[in-house]
Amino acid sequence: MLHSSSNMTFGVLSLTCSPSEGVNNLLLLLADGDLTLSATISTVNNFATLGMIPVWTILFETRLFSGAGHVVIPFREIFFVFAASLVLLLAGYVLQCRYADLYDVCWTYLPIFTLCTVVFFVIVTLFVNASVFRYITPKIFVLGTLLAAAGYGVGAAGAFIVGLPQSRILAISVETGCRTTVVTNLLLVSSMAQPEADLAKIAPALCSLLGVVPALVAILARRYVVRARERKYAQTECTFIDSRDDISEAEVVAAKETCM
Repeated sequence: MLHSSSNMTFGVLSLTCSPSEGVNNLLLLLADGDLTLSATISTVNNFATLGMIPVWTILFETRLFSGAGHVVIPFREIFFVFAASLVLLLAGYVLQCRYADLYDVCWTYLPIFTLCTVVFFVIVTLFVNASVFRYITPKIFVLGTLLAAAGYGVGAAGAFIVGLPQSRILAISVETGCRTTVVTNLLLVSSMAQPEADLAKIAPALCSLLGVVPALVAILARRYVVRARERKYAQTECTFIDSRDDISEAEVVAAKETCM
């Protein structure tokens, strides 16, 4: 599928050695996944990428192009992106430790903020890549779908085999299923002229969207089902309490507050 286009192959291989998407942590928050594990994997992936890209270049550059020297790795820009994400992570930790009350307020409204942020990410990705999405072919769409599905499937299967709990299976599958296009775009822009660089972005950008949008829909559907079951259970419990005559009024009020 990639054999006929070295530019597309370059973009796809760049995406495979890129770290996980920053929106992963937001998806896991909505899915009640293991955020600590997700943040740890993201941080390790970020700095491991600085070593994986040169290895990828040594192994595949001469197979894609006529010789070496075509791939230009923007180490400074990539390191700056990763350092910024690490600073934000440390800022959140300081907020949790030093300003617990403010942290609790932020945590209360975090799910709504998270949903808005993920939707904003999807809209921006569609807008930024609108010009190149016109060149999507059925083969590219199948490729993006397979890459996203393979990422989620391999991560979930590996975590399940070693016996991890559900929250960690979610964390690992999302971390392996969603890859960031930031590093890929920096690498393509530094190594290729236009319009080749934009054309090489098609498959990575599509794969990024296919990794985020279906996951977001599935997570929101799951949250709706779980909340509906909780409300149904609460109503059943309250009906049962109302039918009992052997408990005091104070106990009834306390039980109903618990149900609600």
